[in-house]
Amino acid sequence: MPAIDFNAANTEIADDVEGPPKIGGQRQQRQTDSQRFHWSIIHGEDGGPALPATRAGVFRGHRWGGSVSCQMMPNLKDVITALEQLAPPRLAAEWDNVGLLVGTARPTITRLMTCLTLTPEVAREAVAEQADLVVSHHPLPFRPVKRITNETATGSVLLELLATGIGVWSGHTAWDSAAGGINRLLAETLDLEHVGPIEPDEASPDTGFGRMGTAPAGRTVADLARGLTALLGCPGCHVAGTAERAAGRVGIVCGSGGESVATVAAAGCQTLVTGEIKLHDALAAVAHDLAVVAVGHHASERFAMEVLADRIASSLPEVHCWASRTEADPLVWLPADPQAAPAADVRN
Repeated sequence: MPAIDFNAANTEIADDVEGPPKIGGQRQQRQTDSQRFHWSIIHGEDGGPALPATRAGVFRGHRWGGSVSCQMMPNLKDVITALEQLAPPRLAAEWDNVGLLVGTARPTITRLMTCLTLTPEVAREAVAEQADLVVSHHPLPFRPVKRITNETATGSVLLELLATGIGVWSGHTAWDSAAGGINRLLAETLDLEHVGPIEPDEASPDTGFGRMGTAPAGRTVADLARGLTALLGCPGCHVAGTAERAAGRVGIVCGSGGESVATVAAAGCQTLVTGEIKLHDALAAVAHDLAVVAVGHHASERFAMEVLADRIASSLPEVHCWASRTEADPLVWLPADPQAAPAADVRN
């Protein structure tokens, strides 16, 4: 099968490829040349917040790959080759479990679904939609499995996938650290300037752990937090430190970034954007004079599964790709009831 060229000129995007992640509004696609697309969220719908004009082109400047120039349906090896160009396994953390985790060498791959986490509900969707391969962000299994039974959620998912012949490939920290991976996507969403890895990979300096960049002059931590929650469709977020100070140099660690506080502070950042952070890590950040914006683990990464599905589809147009339609954040923001009577003072 011919090699996959992700930088070929005059590439075409399959007609049935959906747009970028729908976060708070309607998508609009404008083709500016053979490989660069600007994505704009033009108005709110279904109760989602409308975005100001300055937020146009949220996912701008991404290079979308060329199509596989062949008539045959790609097999599993071909698909893995494409996936590894998007998320090179060498970028994964040593403790991680990435690559093909479940499956055999299928002769053809025709249907592929991306997701953040392979829950029982997401697995049932993959079965119902007759997916050949699931590309999950979080690995399953992540740690060594001593037994596979239906008495555990992990065992039930694995048994169902094995019984139906559905494979699982996970990118996780390789996709986090890739040149166009999740952390880079978040940095561009925030309009940061001079963006680069917090810890660049020696072999490829445009890849590596996290991302950092400079926020526009005058933008405060609160401004950054409000803009990001609107873009990601979050009802709110946690902020540690002084919200009204300048955001300055911003470090980005998607998912769980609490253990990176010292690294981000040492890199000269004034603000850390992450998904979730523990109490004592937040206290450590404040002690380092590092403000924190935590939008939730799910929200900080889920949008990138839509982007990943689109990129795979543009590289392998013969394969029908989509992001899970049933996946949802298990943590729901429940605001306080303004009519409720004040709680009793527990100190009495």
